[in-house]
Amino acid sequence: LLKKGVAWVIISTSIEIKSRISPGEKLHSRTWEVEKRGLVFRREVGIYHEDGTLAAGAATFFVVIDTEKRSMVRNPENYVSCVAANGEKLTDGESRIKFKAEGFETVEELTVRPSWIDAVGHVNNVRYLEMVYDALTDAERENMSKLKRLEAYFISELQKGEKIAFSRKSEDG
Repeated sequence: LLKKGVAWVIISTSIEIKSRISPGEKLHSRTWEVEKRGLVFRREVGIYHEDGTLAAGAATFFVVIDTEKRSMVRNPENYVSCVAANGEKLTDGESRIKFKAEGFETVEELTVRPSWIDAVGHVNNVRYLEMVYDALTDAERENMSKLKRLEAYFISELQKGEKIAFSRKSEDG
């Protein structure tokens, strides 16, 4: 798609861990398109144990952007096709954030580094997950095996030289 001047961009993802994944365990995955609502495409990802049982399910939401204008393409069907076959949904997920970001305390601010930028010209999704992990407390990292759900919402692209703030809110506040 990059040769056509467009690219898929993730706007959110919801991951639900269904059963414990052991370190070093061999897993396999399967992905399929589920639906298209307006300009947003939904894709499911299933991660399975060797015996075929579901280890984790994810709902990932994409839009198509014009890589030169940095804006959503209003007619993505001109570039991509979506088989909206109403496939199985593995988890609840929304393309847009549902809560107000009130009561959060900024814990760190960073400037986007050149090594974080991908071929589309913005921060690579893997970097965001690394940033989330780094923003956790030591106690939260020690309890990662108890993690059941992770949601990430991308409000705007981050590009080289821009600032990103990490904020947190305690569960009781």
